[in-house]
Formats: sequence, structure tokens, C-alpha cells
Amino acid sequence: SKDGSKLPGDEAGNFNPADFGVSVRVTTRILGGRFHGIRFTVQPDDIIAPPGSTVELKCNARYIPEKLNFGWILNDSELVLSNVVPRKTFVYDLSPSNGNLRIDNISGEAYGVYQCVARYSGGTIISRKAHVTMPYLYKINNQPATDIICNETYPCVLKPHSVISFPEPSFAWEYRRNSNETFSEIEKLHGGSAMFPVSLEGHLCILGVTRGDQGQYRCRINNTAGIVYEVYNVTIGKKR
Repeated sequence: SKDGSKLPGDEAGNFNPADFGVSVRVTTRILGGRFHGIRFTVQPDDIIAPPGSTVELKCNARYIPEKLNFGWILNDSELVLSNVVPRKTFVYDLSPSNGNLRIDNISGEAYGVYQCVARYSGGTIISRKAHVTMPYLYKINNQPATDIICNETYPCVLKPHSVISFPEPSFAWEYRRNSNETFSEIEKLHGGSAMFPVSLEGHLCILGVTRGDQGQYRCRINNTAGIVYEVYNVTIGKKR
């Protein structure tokens, strides 16, 4: 102070901003901008990829003082690209401008949990985990068709058999009067009629069954793994 007395601080009289309730933020100016340390600007996301497809895991990081070196971890082990490429049917390609990793013709051992690694002189940072998963879709019941009798004027519910799938499948129903015709989507045939609602589980409900509803119904079940079908031969019984 001007009168020579000590400012609040330690025993040596050093100034301590905390004694005044002042917070101090130290920043280093580099290349005209504030430096806040290394950080990811892009991190990889989960991907569902059918076999044989091309996958791109995106990654980038920012560190002003120096150029970063990128790499990847697969299932908790470092991915050494030079060792992998010659022995596999799939191909890895690491972008020279950022950390993006492309996998061409993905198969078998290329599925798993990936993490991007950014290295600099002071150490390494690792991204969040990204799961690269193979989709699947299997029918439990493989019989060619199921015979159903629906009674006139009553509701009739057609339930597709269970499937084993990932991700969850979608359902669409088709109809034709006989085997000489081609299948057409029920929603288009009836203009989205409320008389043919479909539940989230794929169940088709025919409300107020009439003789004209007799025929062949086909449920189309699909996800990114492909499509499977289930066919129902519907006969209309007499009024009860």
C-alpha cells in the first residue's frame, strides 16, 4: 500500500486476491486466441451396419500449439492398422486430415466398441465409446402360410409370429384376393381406413369383417438387416 503497510496475504506480504473475494483466471494467449487445452470437436456415434457396407466413424480434436496424431481403440485394445489390413476382408482407412476412420466391406471382427484417440506432446485424450453393431432379423416360425377363419361382422386379428431382430422391426400388411393377383399394401387399398388398424407389435385388426375381406394377407417385417414375410390365408365364416 502507499503507506508501506502489508496488504492482506501471506507472512511475506505477498498479495492474495482470495482475501479480497476476487477470483483470478489465468489464460495464455497463443496465436492471438485464448488457449483452453486440447478437446474433441467431433466424437464418434453408434452405428448399425449390415455386413459388406461402408462405415465412417467421425472424430476430430483441437489443440492450437501443435498438430495432433489420431488413432483408434477397438474393444479396449489399440487398433494397429498396419497389422490388420493385410489379413482381413474388410479395409480400414484413417483420414490424413482428421481422425475419421472408414471401414470398407465391414465384416466379423470389425464389429465392436470403438474409441478415437488424439495424441499430443502432453499426453492423450480418448473419446466416448461408439458401438458398431451388425443388424439381424430371423423368423422363429418358417411355415409357408397360416390358415385363419374369421367370422363375418366380428373383428379378426392377425398376429405375426415372433421374430428375433436388432434393431426393432417395422410392420406393413399387404392383401390379395387370390394367388393370381399381386400383393398390394392394405393402407393404400383402403386409403388408411380405420377399419384396418395395425398395433405397434404388428397385429392387424380387421374390424367388422365382411365377405369381401376373404383372401390372402401378408405381413412384411423389415429392419436394416433385411425383410421377412408371413402369409395368412383368411377364410370368412358365416355369421354367428
